[in-house]
Amino acid sequence: MKTLNTNEDVPDIFYIFLHHDRMWTLKWNYRLTKTLTSASIANTFFDIDKRMKFISGSVDYLPFIPNPDVDMQSPSSFSLREVSEYTVDYNAELYRRGHEETKKYPSRFGCLYAFGGLSDAKEAADKWNFDMNDLVKFKLNTASPARVVKVNMQVISQMWKIGNAASFSPETNEQIWTHYWSGGGELPLEVPNLKTGQGSEVINYGVIWEYLIDGQLETVDE
Repeated sequence: MKTLNTNEDVPDIFYIFLHHDRMWTLKWNYRLTKTLTSASIANTFFDIDKRMKFISGSVDYLPFIPNPDVDMQSPSSFSLREVSEYTVDYNAELYRRGHEETKKYPSRFGCLYAFGGLSDAKEAADKWNFDMNDLVKFKLNTASPARVVKVNMQVISQMWKIGNAASFSPETNEQIWTHYWSGGGELPLEVPNLKTGQGSEVINYGVIWEYLIDGQLETVDE
């Protein structure tokens, strides 16, 4: 099986952090079944109408959309912080579903996130304080429908970091998400220098490869 965006072989082994605090639902399902199933598959498998939407790439994943009537043009710091991360994923989703070549790719709102190599998992753990004791090995259930793409998770992390510090043009946004969904590597971006309040700086978070998976993963016995 090949990745949809980079046309590379899908890894034989995937690594997923089953965090105690943020992934209790997945962890509970894993304890019961020793499998993980993406929300995309779980929500469409038994509903023929939703199943057809999944096949055609027309599932609506967005839980909520920006309010066009919002009066707070200068929101509080709390509001900016709360909305910032969602806005990044919202923009990523708008690109994914809005382009013919990407609309069947796994949505970040419905997929499983996994690393295809132990080195990437360790690097993510070092950067984001993940506990290696939470790392579990899986393999793809090839009997179940599956779609897989390979992406640089650091593009998302970088966009979360930038948040509202930079207002990119529509053309730049298009370039950013083309880069992400095509499986591009490093993405240096010039943004205002918030530390000095003057000039600009280049932010580049590097590369950590991860896989977005629509399908089912089975645990690998040690």
